[in-house]
Amino acid sequence: MNLRHSRNWRQLSEAGRPNVTITVDRLNEEALGRQIMFSQYFAAYAGEFYDIDAFDQRA
Repeated sequence: MNLRHSRNWRQLSEAGRPNVTITVDRLNEEALGRQIMFSQYFAAYAGEFYDIDAFDQRA
């Protein structure tokens, strides 16, 4: 798993594509809620950075 992740991360980085790795000690309700909240904030900030409306996109 780590080798595959490393290869994908490297390919995305070389292509100039943004990527992030998130690790958690334990996956439970609290950790999942934090990850969802992080993803929502991340989408909002990335939208501002790339000058797009992150909340007006098709599903």
